[in-house]
This record gives sequence, C-alpha cells and structure tokens, in this order.
Amino acid sequence: MNEFNFESYGVKVRIECPDDDLFEKAVAVARRTLLDRLTTVDRSEVEHVFSLRNVGGRYFMYLNGEDLGDGEIEWVCLKYLDTRVRLVIAEHAVGVVFMHAGVVAWKGKGIVIPGDSFSGKTTLVAELVKKGAVYYSDEYAIIDRAGNVHPFPRLLSMRDKSGNYLKTDITVESLGGVIGLDPIPVFLVLLTRFRSHSRWKPIILTSGVGVMKMMLQAISLRFQSEFTLEVLKTVANRAIIIEGVRNNANNSADKIIRLVDSLKN
Repeated sequence: MNEFNFESYGVKVRIECPDDDLFEKAVAVARRTLLDRLTTVDRSEVEHVFSLRNVGGRYFMYLNGEDLGDGEIEWVCLKYLDTRVRLVIAEHAVGVVFMHAGVVAWKGKGIVIPGDSFSGKTTLVAELVKKGAVYYSDEYAIIDRAGNVHPFPRLLSMRDKSGNYLKTDITVESLGGVIGLDPIPVFLVLLTRFRSHSRWKPIILTSGVGVMKMMLQAISLRFQSEFTLEVLKTVANRAIIIEGVRNNANNSADKIIRLVDSLKN
C-alpha cells in the first residue's frame, strides 16, 4: 500500500492507494491544492485518512472509512479529492480560521470579501487586482487569533458568462498583479453580492451583526465553534464591516477602492 502522510495548518492527513499511478496523481493533487504548504509526518500521528481504489476502471474514495462515492472518470475523482482535502484542512486547522472569501490588500489594508460560490467574489477580486490591489486569495481568508489575514494565493478560478469554469485557471501575473507575502490586519469586511442594475449604497454593520454574517462562511465553525467565534469577534472589533449589493465588478472595484481610501478605523 502506498502512503503519503503529511501535516498542513496543524492537520495531519494520510492519502493511501495501492495503485502506483493513481497514488502519484493523488499526492500531486494534495500538494497543489495546499500550495505545497505541508510537511511529512509519521503515520502514527495521522488523524484523517483518504483511501483511493481503482477497481476495474472504477474509482472509489473513502475518508476515515466512510464511503465518499465512486465513478468511472479519473479526473473527476481527483477533482473531488482536491475539494475534500482542502475541506478537511479548513475544518480542523489549528490556530487559524478558514473563511470562504476573496482577499486583497490595498495600501497595506486587508479587504476580505466573504461569499458563497457564484456570489461573484473571484470576478471582483480580479478587478481589484487589475487596479493595483495585492492578491491574497480568491477562495479562503485564513485569519489568525490576532485578526490578521494570511495569503493563500491559489490560481483564480474564473467563470465565463454562463457560469462555467474556464478550462485554465488565471494567474495573478496575467492580470498584472502581485501576490501578498505577509499577514496583514483585516481593515474591511465587504459583504456583497452582484445584482444587475443595482446601486452601490453599502451600510456599515455593527460588530455583532458582522460576526453573525461572517459565521455563515466560517468553515471551522462546525468543529471549532469557540475558537472560530473568538477570531471573528476580534475581526469585527478591529475592522469596518459593510454590506450592500453591487453591479458590474469593474465599477464596483473603483468604488471599493475609493471607500477604503476614505475610511478610518
């Protein structure tokens, strides 16, 4: 049995698979999805085990013995592994909270844009980067106990006008942008969603309401509720939290930049 035992963000995981080719591809997926931010560990330390099997051209996946499903297409299996590895790390990460969010920095001020899939956060992040914002993530805001957000600069997964993912993810460099390297304080939390023909009239939320809104996107809340709430309260007490619908990303990016320049916290 092939094994890859690793730790990422304090979470210890094993990927095991008897098929050499599938195993090598699975390890490559784990390294890529975690930006190679992992270290190898002894198998006795592992807490979460992914098991993959190729049985007569059908692919099976298990997590800690639980059946995660099966199918006949290898790349679909590996894509699902990509998602589930990130989810396990995000749910159980030690010392940080993972939140579904896009993140950029403007003049050293962290802007966190929480949102579900199809909320338009990646498109908005891309427009902000084009206008000079420093790229941190289009997927996760990783926030520590002090309320600082850390970079997780995966390639940007852009969609076309029909909502389908493009075949190739976008690099920050292709947008003329740069990647942030160091943690920065969260200055603004922007709760927004695209709505055609809407007007930009954001409102400032209280810290209490802000915490409740951010909780909806906090992945670790299920398994680490006390720590997650502690971190979200720290962010809410330090940052400005605003909410409002927006129209197209290009115009909205300009307005967000002007807003950040005008705000003081």
